[in-house]
Amino acid sequence: MKYGICFVLFLLLLAAPGIAQTKTRFKFTSINQVGILAGESLSKFQIQSINGVSYKSFVAGVGLGLDDYYQRSFPVFIDLRKRFFKKESAPFVHADAGYSFISKNSMTEWEMDRNGGAYYAAGIGYEISVSSKIKAVIDIGYSYKHYSRIIDNEPWRSSEHFFDTFEYSLNRISIKGGLRF
Repeated sequence: MKYGICFVLFLLLLAAPGIAQTKTRFKFTSINQVGILAGESLSKFQIQSINGVSYKSFVAGVGLGLDDYYQRSFPVFIDLRKRFFKKESAPFVHADAGYSFISKNSMTEWEMDRNGGAYYAAGIGYEISVSSKIKAVIDIGYSYKHYSRIIDNEPWRSSEHFFDTFEYSLNRISIKGGLRF
């Protein structure tokens, strides 16, 4: 799955210059947001930058983020958005799907490995026109992150090791705000 997502992102990056040079109504769009993730664990922050194209009331882009909830990770995802109404300020819905790479900086001595996993998010929001090219964006939604840890239960033994794999499925509420250019 990881290589499939990277391949799709590569194809989108290759297609972007060709789309930008044609005389269609495609426009480059950048959405930069900060927010809070809340679930069973303490609330933590998130940062996202989504860059892509908009066409009429649709936006499609590739996103990169920092997700500090429970375990620091770096989600890479595809973001799809649909605005309602043809007004300067309007509500929208969005959906994200991708892969979350897990930070391995704080591994303990008995942790053998950490593996990332699926990342999904969906929500509703509202865009408020600040100027002709800038919009303030707020949204609330659901976010899911999966990862696993492999633990050596008896690291003091040199001949035999017993490994356990722990799977984590994190369901969170996401509240974000930012700017769309």
